[in-house]
Amino acid sequence: MRTDPLSEARATVLDPQRVNLHPALMANAWAMLKSARGQPIQRPELLLPAHVITTHPGSTFEEIGQACQRVAIKVRGMVAARAQGGAV
Repeated sequence: MRTDPLSEARATVLDPQRVNLHPALMANAWAMLKSARGQPIQRPELLLPAHVITTHPGSTFEEIGQACQRVAIKVRGMVAARAQGGAV
C-alpha cells in the first residue's frame, strides 16, 4: 500500500523522532508542507540540515569538568566587570 507523501510529511513534522538524526528529512518534509499550502520558501538556506551535536571519543568527565570550571571563571569575570561599570 502506498502512502500519501503529504501525510508522510505531516507525520514527520508532528513526530520529529521519526527522522531523529537526519535533519535533511525534516527540512524536506517542512518544505513539502509549505509548498502544498502555496507558501513560498523565502529563505531556503534555513532548510539546510543543521549540525548534529556529538561527543568526541576522547572526552572524559575530567575534561568536561575542567571546561565547566573555565566557563564558570570566565562568566564570573564578565559579571564582575559589568558590576563595576566596565564593558565586557
